[in-house]
Amino acid sequence: MLIRNILSAEYEAKKSAAGGAQEKTTDSESDFPNRRRTQILAGLFATAAMTSYALSTGLLQVDLYFVAFRMFCFYYLKMFLYFLVI
Repeated sequence: MLIRNILSAEYEAKKSAAGGAQEKTTDSESDFPNRRRTQILAGLFATAAMTSYALSTGLLQVDLYFVAFRMFCFYYLKMFLYFLVI
């Protein structure tokens, strides 16, 4: 209670000494334009970090052979359909 009284007295003294100067904007108002960008970048960074950790420890495996095989089959299927139409 004593500390609150001392702080409020100092605050009132500083406020009256300012002579009616404009009040400063709060942190949430001054941070507004960058807040959304910061949240998105933090989310992307966290996702990249967790994915790279999962790949490096073997928790997540990507079968590149299967992906290449599908691309190979898709290419030849497309060529077959192309020649079928001609």
